[in-house]
Amino acid sequence: MAAGASADPWMSRPMRKDFGLPGLEQKIGLSAHDFVQTASAKNVVITRSEKNDGTPTVKSRWLGRLHAIIGDDHHTVESEKWLEWHQKLDYPQKRIEIDPPKPTPPVSARPRDLSVTRIQLWMQDPYSLYANKILRLKKIDDLDQDPGAIDKGIMIHDILEEFMTDYHDHMPDDAETILIKIGEKYFKEAIDKPTVRAFWWPRFKQIAKWFIAEERVRRQTIKTVATETKGEIDFDLPGGKFKLSARVDRIDQFSDGTLSIIDYKTGQPPTLRALKAGYAPQLPLEAVIAIKGGFSLLPSSIVNELSYWKLSGGEKPGTITFFNEAKKFDVTAEADKAYEGLIKLVTTFDLPETPYLNKPSPDFTGYGEFDHLARTKEWGDE
Repeated sequence: MAAGASADPWMSRPMRKDFGLPGLEQKIGLSAHDFVQTASAKNVVITRSEKNDGTPTVKSRWLGRLHAIIGDDHHTVESEKWLEWHQKLDYPQKRIEIDPPKPTPPVSARPRDLSVTRIQLWMQDPYSLYANKILRLKKIDDLDQDPGAIDKGIMIHDILEEFMTDYHDHMPDDAETILIKIGEKYFKEAIDKPTVRAFWWPRFKQIAKWFIAEERVRRQTIKTVATETKGEIDFDLPGGKFKLSARVDRIDQFSDGTLSIIDYKTGQPPTLRALKAGYAPQLPLEAVIAIKGGFSLLPSSIVNELSYWKLSGGEKPGTITFFNEAKKFDVTAEADKAYEGLIKLVTTFDLPETPYLNKPSPDFTGYGEFDHLARTKEWGDE
């Protein structure tokens, strides 16, 4: 039904008539004509919404008058059938069981080249790896989307990489000022949202102050030999050659020639328990590549230290977790264990019957980028 005729803010009724424009009531007449034509059909169903966003509605006076004339006993057999169908839509007679997806692509289509970060995804949520690497699906960012945590992490990594590349062999007296100037350049180029800049910039200055203080102490006995460096190793398996690659944030070297592998984290880094249980294999697998001489800038070397540097810029601007300082933690042993686990993982998925399940372990309950395609909420409901 058409709404009542509203006033024209530009022309009065006489002005509209003088200009030869139709009257404001014409739409009501046309709507009434359309309704009469439609209501004259052989079978007609007139419905209304009893609620609008949970709030009860009031029927129109016209519909109330029509109901009063027809009376309550006006449902035909056909109407009862439609009402029954409507009720069945909301109240299914039996529960619909939805099983988790179990895609088993041919072995020839399965990935043979993965980074250490993808290995962790492979363990936690094989379906996401299947969607990304086999189906080649990629999420498209929303239009005019504000920068998020990933953008912040990438930018801070880039800032530290530039500083460490320029000053890997010495620490200038005004190092903190230089690092902040580098940060200003990246923030100006990458962040055009004033609210985001206002929130991130003070935190970055806190990170810069903490980082330089740590560097002055660390460089007394250790030197940085590589930043954002790439490495890879190949190994042959029954299913074919497999390549493991990595891009390490930073590699330092002790005076005895052994290495320290560092990963910067602007979010929450994995715990020691997760690393030892094999749920966070990134650092141990990077150690495997270093031990096997997979980094072109470095010879095969022993790795003595693995650490996450958490860069939050909050009350505690940064913290360092040295896993090698924990009891019963041996870097070489953990690297060997991670390598054996990787071989087992790849070999298992080289079997044609092995499916790429969505979150196969109850230990991993976080949000996955492709959960909506896997219909996780539907099959995961009890």
